[in-house]
Amino acid sequence: MSNNINTIQACIVKESRIFLKSDMSLDIVETKVIHNKLYSYISLINLLNSNSKFTVILSIEDKLLEELLNKFFEDGVEDDERDKLLDSLVDETINTVVGLAIKDFPIKYENLELGCPLKISKQNALQLLNDKDSQSLEIVTNSGSFICSVAYEMV
Repeated sequence: MSNNINTIQACIVKESRIFLKSDMSLDIVETKVIHNKLYSYISLINLLNSNSKFTVILSIEDKLLEELLNKFFEDGVEDDERDKLLDSLVDETINTVVGLAIKDFPIKYENLELGCPLKISKQNALQLLNDKDSQSLEIVTNSGSFICSVAYEMV
């Protein structure tokens, strides 16, 4: 497994755990390595520099995403807005945790450019992870699971 992936993923998982535990007041049950598993809500973000490309894929279990939505919108949301808000919440979460994690990246990655969150199908995300040097970690909370996958390639 690439040391590059471990380093970048450790930074992102650290910020994800802070987000879930401190910001969202959820209990972290465990963090474990997983393979070939993603939930239906998925977002992808690319980190690029002149010789490296990291693709970060975040996938959130439905019940956890509902819990996050309820914490952000304590007064509730209209049913016709719910699906759109759930989709955008995954994008905002990946943007936040990856953006905060960048400060802890090693110096050789200090000039990585952060792309915009993108939607990707579950099938395409799994294919990307299988085709590249990658690793996935699942953070299990008392309200559901959160998967952070990182793929690496030289460019």
